[in-house]
Amino acid sequence: MTPALEVCNLVKNFGSLEVTHDVSFAVNAGERFALIGPNGAGKTTIFNLISGVYPVTSGSILVGGTDITHVPSKKRIGYGVSRNFQNVRLMKHLTVVENLILGQHINAGGVANMLQPFGMFRKHKWWRSAYEALEEARLSDYADETVDALPYGLRKRVDLVRALLAEPQILLLDEPAAGLNTSETDELMRELKARGIAVAGVDRMLLGAQLAVMDVLALARFALLPGDDLSLAAVLKGPLAGFDEDELLACCRGREGGLWPALRSRGDGKSAAARELLREVMNGADAAPPFEFLARILGPLGGRARITARLGEEAGDPLDELLNLALDYERRHAPSLQGFLRWLEESGAEVAREMGQAVRDEVRVLTVHGAKGLQAPIVILADTMQGPPPPRGLLWRDGEEEASPLVLWPPRAGVRGELAKALADEARTRRDEEHRRLLYVAMTRAEDRLYVCGHRTRRAPPAGNWHELAARGLA
Repeated sequence: MTPALEVCNLVKNFGSLEVTHDVSFAVNAGERFALIGPNGAGKTTIFNLISGVYPVTSGSILVGGTDITHVPSKKRIGYGVSRNFQNVRLMKHLTVVENLILGQHINAGGVANMLQPFGMFRKHKWWRSAYEALEEARLSDYADETVDALPYGLRKRVDLVRALLAEPQILLLDEPAAGLNTSETDELMRELKARGIAVAGVDRMLLGAQLAVMDVLALARFALLPGDDLSLAAVLKGPLAGFDEDELLACCRGREGGLWPALRSRGDGKSAAARELLREVMNGADAAPPFEFLARILGPLGGRARITARLGEEAGDPLDELLNLALDYERRHAPSLQGFLRWLEESGAEVAREMGQAVRDEVRVLTVHGAKGLQAPIVILADTMQGPPPPRGLLWRDGEEEASPLVLWPPRAGVRGELAKALADEARTRRDEEHRRLLYVAMTRAEDRLYVCGHRTRRAPPAGNWHELAARGLA
């Protein structure tokens, strides 16, 4: 079967800086494919190469077996390639519906055909399809608003609708949830999944604010302390037990003791099913490690199926993150369920939280690491005259099959042996690579203009400083 998208030995250089090296992968029709890597690894650059924003240095890009490596960016939508951008690129002076109409130019045979007088009538099919898409996305109330009057979350949703209106065979999503708050991110995920588009999940999440996680943690608290009536009531009212308000009130009203004894005394079928589930969960809860306890609830006891049936498939993402967090906790601490619950409450359980994309007219002062995933029309690199950080005193040899891990502390360069010299050279190479990678990250934050500045003192700047590298690379 011919892949829908095939990238072969892709290389991209900016001057003397190699950003991507020999990248190859293939995506079949109907598949989802994620590019995962650290800040500055070149993920957005690969998207820009596939969509034609950047020319390829070497390698090839095939869509459905057709080589589009040298096809201009504006024509790639004709091959079924559509995308969003980290920073929304809509026409701000036009209305929402006008942006969506222009986004259908490939289906209209070009923008010129859409700008004919008949094509601009509100009853024309381009208008109708745009309005229908807005209604599906629950954005029809904003159809006649200009884009620059919308908050950033709505702009991101409009940008996604624009990409989908082109009816692409390949949809490239570059950090679609960057800059959105929790509710906007959840709504974005629901819209994608409602259209039958597989979504791997959000890139940042406040775990404790997710309803699915709250239900599971309430069950865990009850299992450790059956006298916790509030947690038990939350479990009964949630998707795990499925009580409605009347059923919960009937169980609570007139009881003489706690809620758990009252539930055990009831004879209806729903109460019996809830008792059976709770007994299964309580069995061994005080001795089970956190991951084992949670995995049993979500798997054999059917917790995941019940939660996703009530809250939707998107509820599976925070549940997966909760399991990952339980595994991480067990690696670092004694595997205690009570300890895990307390750790979650104290830590806040933030998963990959990042600073969002600002839309106000303001200046943001960020480190390069803090600017990950963000862009701005103008970026100023204010301090570029510093060289790579000085080497550390300790030298490490990684463990291999024939050698154990080893740490060395050479007093000074003049008395180093051959092994210490080789390890020092390797450490300098890794340091210089990281220094150049961070420069690439900083430079690619700019949409329109990049200013590389620096303050020079009486002392000559160190070799390899960012200003020198940028001047040499852009010359």
